[in-house]
Amino acid sequence: MTKLNALEQLESLRDMLDAFEKLHSIDVHWTPELPEWKHAEGYATIHEYQRALDKLEGLVVQRLFELSKMELSGTGMSFIAYCPC
Repeated sequence: MTKLNALEQLESLRDMLDAFEKLHSIDVHWTPELPEWKHAEGYATIHEYQRALDKLEGLVVQRLFELSKMELSGTGMSFIAYCPC
């Protein structure tokens, strides 16, 4: 992409944003000082934490399934202990 194409694309996106703001009567832009900004920032942090927690839960379930397949679940032994690596 050339600089000219990028500049044209930027101008096009700005025009689309202006049209969207006019259509939805948006006349105030959020700044970090606004309560709405802080609320959204807190929500984003909680959402990121929840996604990490969901991924961890999935990994734990996956490991339990692997141990179950090896008939080691509930023994307190880990697959790593049996790895001949």
